[in-house]
Amino acid sequence: MILSKMSLEAVIKLIFFYKLEGVALDLRAYSLKAYYKDNKDTLLIKGRKQHLSNLC
Repeated sequence: MILSKMSLEAVIKLIFFYKLEGVALDLRAYSLKAYYKDNKDTLLIKGRKQHLSNLC
């Protein structure tokens, strides 16, 4: 319930902070465009754009 009130960015930061990315989610399986047409399937990691399919 608490996670549903947080932004996606905050949830992703928590996952990386606790090093759960391998356990919690496989970002290659997600399409942010499916939630909103103007979303891009990229994340900003250490100042560089990373396409979701290129992660992990």
